This record gives sequence, C-alpha cells and structure tokens, in this order.
Amino acid sequence: TIVGDSYSFQCSNEEMSIITLTAASNIRRSQDVYTSKAGLDIGSTYFAFSCANCDQNLGRYYLTTSSDMDDLRERFNFFPRSG
Repeated sequence: TIVGDSYSFQCSNEEMSIITLTAASNIRRSQDVYTSKAGLDIGSTYFAFSCANCDQNLGRYYLTTSSDMDDLRERFNFFPRSG
C-alpha cells in the first residue's frame, strides 16, 4: 500500500531512524495520544499511525515536541520496517 511519496518529504533523522513526510495517505491514527517516556523524544506527545490496509504500525505523528524537534511536529514520522 502506498502511504506517501517524495513530494511530501520533509526531512530524515538518522539519530532517530525516521523519515518525515508532510502528508500521508492510506493510514489510520490511534485513538489515544501518548507521551514518550524515553529516548530523544522524551516528553513529546504523539499519536501512533498504522497502514489502513494491513494495520502494520508505521510511525508517530507528534503533537508537541521540544524546539529542537520542530521539523518533526505535526508531520508523519515513519520508522523503518523491521524484518
């Protein structure tokens, strides 16, 4: 399932192993909002999103972040697929 393309590419963050897009399609967001308890995004709030077709967890959409993570806030942050 296609969920994004290079036209919506915002940035990548090697330290967090994510690719950030400004837009995504064919995704489903979690109903709950979470707060990161550890890692580089500690204290940030986000909802998780998954593929609307296969329900595979794809990443996080940050609602609040520290100022050094401004590029990731209100964007679709995709984690690499494992396995």
